[in-house]
Amino acid sequence: MLRHRVSFKLGIALLGLMSLIALTAPLISNNVPYFLSLQGESYFPLWEKLKGEHSIQLKIDGKQMERSLIYDDWRFMGAERMIWPLIPYTADVADPFNRMRVSPGGAQKDDLGGSLKSRYRHILGTDQVGRDIASGLIYGTRISLGIAFFSMLIAGLIGLLLGGLAGFFGDHGLRINLGHRLGLLAAIALIIYYGFVLPTYMSEEPNKLAIIFISMVVLVGIPLLFGLAPGVFRRRRALKIDHWLSRLIEWFTSLPKLILILSIAAVMEGSYLLVLLVIGFTSWTFIARIARAEMLRVREVPFVQSANALGYNRFRIFVLHALPNVMNPIVVSLAFGAGSAIIIESSLSFLGIGVPADTVSWGAMIAQGRSHIESWWLVLFPGVMIFFSVLSFQLIGEGLSQRTTHKLPKEL
Repeated sequence: MLRHRVSFKLGIALLGLMSLIALTAPLISNNVPYFLSLQGESYFPLWEKLKGEHSIQLKIDGKQMERSLIYDDWRFMGAERMIWPLIPYTADVADPFNRMRVSPGGAQKDDLGGSLKSRYRHILGTDQVGRDIASGLIYGTRISLGIAFFSMLIAGLIGLLLGGLAGFFGDHGLRINLGHRLGLLAAIALIIYYGFVLPTYMSEEPNKLAIIFISMVVLVGIPLLFGLAPGVFRRRRALKIDHWLSRLIEWFTSLPKLILILSIAAVMEGSYLLVLLVIGFTSWTFIARIARAEMLRVREVPFVQSANALGYNRFRIFVLHALPNVMNPIVVSLAFGAGSAIIIESSLSFLGIGVPADTVSWGAMIAQGRSHIESWWLVLFPGVMIFFSVLSFQLIGEGLSQRTTHKLPKEL
């Protein structure tokens, strides 16, 4: 037990550290200084950049000159004093003087061809175009953890809802009218369309707000019209949700998950949103299975049976009393799933079909070392980050599993 507690705390510490790095990445690694003193004037370039500015006005030799906060090289400005972030580089901005994969211990040059000052050294080397590897690792943390969190959020919501409904109501406990059934099918089709097709279309569409408004009207309006339809559409029948969910899970699991993800990602334009949606919509099945199995147990416990006997609304019982008591194994599964999501995202980026090519990610960094085996730092450091991020989720999952094994369900 002590070993599991230590492992759990170690996982929390690792994940907390990486989350802190992801949240504060622009403050830890940036190509502009916090503070600049030039010819008696003081400036705060990084603050201006964080506010969304692309340039700043500097007073040089009595004249106002504009300097870019994105592309200009601030290292060689001749300022009297500069205070820099820990890593004086940004992941997507190249160092033109240290291209062609400079190693961490190799000779690194400044703008005059001399040796680069130790303060400005690329401590983990550079890639093919001169981008700093240490900065890439820091900003890649945001990509990997963001995709892991949001994709598991999507998978968890879908799996918990479908699996919970199937386990609690079975094939005969949920009765809805034909209009609601047709509306549900229409909503599913619209969600698939607006979740996968529309984001790609909207990337080049100037009237995004109008498109979103029209989409929401259609998404809500069509199911509502079916639900309010009179006559035969309002005849209530049992919805065999358990049967159809089991068939749907069988269909999903019969397809190789990685091949399915690769197929979807290959035919659509790569984006951050697409990657997390694809991983989320293909990872819900294991959550649904666990939620269904737990709900089959929970619906038979005395306090749920008592609530049914007292005539409480079944949806109220499901939401307020049944769902909270299946969350423990779901959270454990999501922790393990987050580690898998990081591996999948890195695999997609490694193959060049994940996040956009101009976005720095761990998988894309490893891909650069594929054809340059001698550039060991391009593979080693991103691989270490992937290892520790997956390890942190595995340790957290194991710790949560041990903590929740013997917990009793909540009482009413």
